[in-house]
Amino acid sequence: MQKLYKLGIVTVDAFNQYLGDLTAWDGKVRDLLEKLGIKRYVNEFDREFYRTWTETWGFNEQVIDFATSLSVGKSNAMQYMNKILSSWKTNGVTTLE
Repeated sequence: MQKLYKLGIVTVDAFNQYLGDLTAWDGKVRDLLEKLGIKRYVNEFDREFYRTWTETWGFNEQVIDFATSLSVGKSNAMQYMNKILSSWKTNGVTTLE
């Protein structure tokens, strides 16, 4: 309850919106895990990776999809993908072009 309150979620409508946003977010992460061949439920680490890639670093879906394609079949594919995207961010790569 304290977490929701800190996020400003104090009404039923705000809570329903929050749940809808979480569900949509998890759907994107679940799709990513499936593309990587990872068969498990979305966890907080997955959400945090995805949040960093999209919101903090500003990568779009095309860049993330390409990094995904490079990470398929790697051991620890999510961490491998994070290293790729981190390297691109450090080197100023923001688009596929």
